[in-house]
Amino acid sequence: MELKNLQLNPENFTNKKLVNSSVQFKKIIVELNKKDLTEETNLIINDSIDKLNATLTSISEKKALTQLKKEQRKILHFVEKKHKIVAKKHYKEKYLFLCMAALSVPLAFVFWEFLHDMVLLAVFLTITLPICTGILIGTKMDQKAAEDERQLDVELS
Repeated sequence: MELKNLQLNPENFTNKKLVNSSVQFKKIIVELNKKDLTEETNLIINDSIDKLNATLTSISEKKALTQLKKEQRKILHFVEKKHKIVAKKHYKEKYLFLCMAALSVPLAFVFWEFLHDMVLLAVFLTITLPICTGILIGTKMDQKAAEDERQLDVELS
C-alpha cells in the first residue's frame, strides 16, 4: 500500500517556512514509500495525511505550519518506534542534547572541586566534553542506521 501525497501546493503560500516544511514533508513521504513498512504503519500515516489535507486549506498559514510540523514529528516518532527508521543526523542531535543534560552538571561539580583556580578550564571542559561525547555517540549510531538502511535520505530543519 502506497502512502498518500500531501495535497498542498507550496506556490499558493507566502510564508517561506510553510513552503519549506511542506516540501520537507513531501520528501519524507517519498522516502517512507521506499521503505518496507507494515500495513498498519501505512494506514496510520495515511490517516495523518488525510487529516492534514482536510485542515491545511481552511486555516491560516501560521496554524498550518504548526499543524504540519506537529504531524511530521508524530509520523517520524511513530516510524522510529515501530521500524527504527530515522532521519539523517537524528541520533547526533538526540545524543548531543542527552550528553549535555546528563554530563554537564556532574562534570561541572567535579571540575569545580579539583580546579578551583582554573575556572576557565573547568568551564571549557564542562561544555566541550559532553558536546564531543554526544556528537561521537550520535554519529556512530547514525552510521549504523545508514549501514542497516534504516535512515531516511532527509535532513530535518
